[in-house]
Amino acid sequence: MGKIHFRLLVLGCLLILLAGLGLATDDPAKTETKTPAKTTDKAADATKTGAKDTAKAAEKAADATAKGAKETGKATEKAATTAAKGTATAAEKAADATAKGVLEAGKAAGRVIVPGEEDMLDINSAPEEMLRQLPGIGSDYAAEIIAGRPYANKTDLKSRGILPDSVYNKIAGFITARQK
Repeated sequence: MGKIHFRLLVLGCLLILLAGLGLATDDPAKTETKTPAKTTDKAADATKTGAKDTAKAAEKAADATAKGAKETGKATEKAATTAAKGTATAAEKAADATAKGVLEAGKAAGRVIVPGEEDMLDINSAPEEMLRQLPGIGSDYAAEIIAGRPYANKTDLKSRGILPDSVYNKIAGFITARQK
């Protein structure tokens, strides 16, 4: 609220208060003469009443604000939980789609890849296009895997610094390192 609006509001309240005390009227002939002591007592009583009403209103506003904050907190928590569930679901769907992509690439190459130790993708012999089907493996990582062959076991991808842990963890369930 602007300063002018606030001042007009205060002025209006004072006029109403004075009219209630009989100190403000439209007709100067109707104005009663009051003794200063009686007028002061009435003004003090009106001020006390106004202060009590203001305190009650402030208390109600504080309660409403606290209640609103509590409700906002609950809504925020619910939204965060829903978002986390949605992210987990999206990640699961992406992993399933990637696994299906690896299986389809294996079938296209004449191989059947089933996530079991004997049928996993062999990082010592898999062509680049099959390696790129693994989650997080692009052309660069596939080329590095091929250049680093042979591998004694699949963890060599981490220990030799071919793949970061985050990428290795995504593909560990799909690969093996067979020895010839």
